Amino acid sequence: MLFFTTKPVGMGTGFGLNVSYFIITENHKGEMTVESSPNVINLSIEYLILPRRGRSSRRY
Repeated sequence: MLFFTTKPVGMGTGFGLNVSYFIITENHKGEMTVESSPNVINLSIEYLILPRRGRSSRRY
């Protein structure tokens, strides 16, 4: 997936979509989609939350 910006160098904020995409898709095996048009951006992030191995999923 290719992301680009229209901001000047040094004017960005946050992680950046490329880093966010890598964390979500590679580290968490999730999906990230971005759709944009002038003045509108839709960002969707989906992943499953599974209990850790060897630990109870219940909290007391």
